[in-house]
Amino acid sequence: MRDEERNAHRLTTTWLPEYDVRATTAPTAEEQGPRRGLELGRDELAALAVPARRNQLSAAPAPLAGDYGTWLAQQRHKAGPLPDDLRASTDTAIDQATDIRDRTTLGTDRLVADDTALEAFRSANRAMALQRRDTAIASARAGREDDRASYREAYDAIRAKGEAAASWRPFQPAFVLFDPDSLSRPEHPHRGTGHHALVDLLFFPTGGGETEACLGLAAYTFALRRLRGTIGSGTEARSGEAGVGVLMRHTLRLLTAQQFQHTAALVSGPRM
Repeated sequence: MRDEERNAHRLTTTWLPEYDVRATTAPTAEEQGPRRGLELGRDELAALAVPARRNQLSAAPAPLAGDYGTWLAQQRHKAGPLPDDLRASTDTAIDQATDIRDRTTLGTDRLVADDTALEAFRSANRAMALQRRDTAIASARAGREDDRASYREAYDAIRAKGEAAASWRPFQPAFVLFDPDSLSRPEHPHRGTGHHALVDLLFFPTGGGETEACLGLAAYTFALRRLRGTIGSGTEARSGEAGVGVLMRHTLRLLTAQQFQHTAALVSGPRM
């Protein structure tokens, strides 16, 4: 295509197409700069997830939705000069993204209003903090000959980092907060079979942190099912202690082994 033109004027082919795709990594809270009131530490979020600190928990993730809303408003403004056909598609995408932002707020509201959901969120953050540290310890001691001594060294080194060793990347708690409302209410329309039924797709390059985000939601699901026990009655009774809560499938052998280690660390807990 030529500059200032929308129609192609030449078509070429090659026997082996090539294109360089830049690596994408979600920035950490430190890289993005401080956000007043935003809390990303898993230990601290677990500490906030108690009835006496509901208001503080409600405020902790608020900057995520606020910043995202500001960014969406900027994108809508930038789309102003686009032709009508492109503007319509842009508005649709931004409207859908706005719904996502609203779901983050609704998820926080559900935690604040529902004691069981609140306790499940607390349990999920504690489990994910332990999982993250235990995984870091295993990585730190890889290749050592003296397992006992190397484990103690790695354990002390990771624990010395404190909260920094178990902190969320900003997009991860946002993803976790999409679904507490629908997971906590079996009758929620997102869980139905009609046009309101919804499946969320988290699309992110390998190594960017998407596994941790999905494990966080899985941890919440595990805790919620067990805390609630059996819901419903008669033929509609469903036990949270039975059945399948999470399905995981990986298409790469090496990735499967790696993700199994992360999941096993979450489910089985730390060694110390």
